[in-house]
Amino acid sequence: MMMRSRSSVFAIILLSICMLIVPISALTGGPDTFGYRFIDSNSGGPAINWIDISTSGTPILLGQDDAVSANIPLNFHFNYYGVDNTQIAISNNGLAFPGSGSGSGEYVNEPIATSSVHGFIAPYWDDLVTVNTGSGIYYQTLGTAPNRMFVVEWKNNDHFGSTSPNDNGITFEAILYEGSNNIKFQYLTVYFGDSEYPGNDYGGSATVGIKSPGTDGLQYSYNQPIINPNLAILFQFPAGTTPSVRGVPEFPSPFLPAVTIIGFLGAVLFIQRTREH
Repeated sequence: MMMRSRSSVFAIILLSICMLIVPISALTGGPDTFGYRFIDSNSGGPAINWIDISTSGTPILLGQDDAVSANIPLNFHFNYYGVDNTQIAISNNGLAFPGSGSGSGEYVNEPIATSSVHGFIAPYWDDLVTVNTGSGIYYQTLGTAPNRMFVVEWKNNDHFGSTSPNDNGITFEAILYEGSNNIKFQYLTVYFGDSEYPGNDYGGSATVGIKSPGTDGLQYSYNQPIINPNLAILFQFPAGTTPSVRGVPEFPSPFLPAVTIIGFLGAVLFIQRTREH
């Protein structure tokens, strides 16, 4: 009886550990009041299709902290929360502002619902800097009408105050699509590697989502370490949405096979020990 009890405890502990491996979400969400919804690549949404514009795009905000580059032309009409825009402002803190002639360099990220900043797209709102070698921000309009896209790439951006000699910059991008007015976030690397502030990695100190010029908005995450490498998140303009599926389990999709195998082995071990004793 004692061995059976120990086997049960062992199986429970093993399965509990499996559930705690790298908290990467598979999420869908919305609609917000306007009608935007989102779906990520871990829950059946479009997969990442990385577009590197670091050699072809226009560089901005090099060597900057809490800075904004404004009045950047999109070269097409992009509707955001019901308003057509032809220009955008970009912040080095992982924000973009459709239609804005100024934007904001705010470095303290906030929840979408209560944010004091409005009218932004936030692929990774955090306190980022472009001061180290190899870091920068680039933008470019690609394609031909009526299917152009505007890409902003934040490449190798470091976290402010990073002190580790082995720290890395993170690389992500936002894509605005002509016609559909959809928005896609893509993440190549999301690990700073700063041993002093490990909580900043994987979105642990960032806001991801969209916010209207008013109070409406849709949040993917806030200070949650659930942004994994090669993740893509599609924010769908109301005209092209499909019903959202809520309550998708927060499982790390890339690690799901490993979690399943480990859990299975734990269950087999439990059954085997129970039969033996």
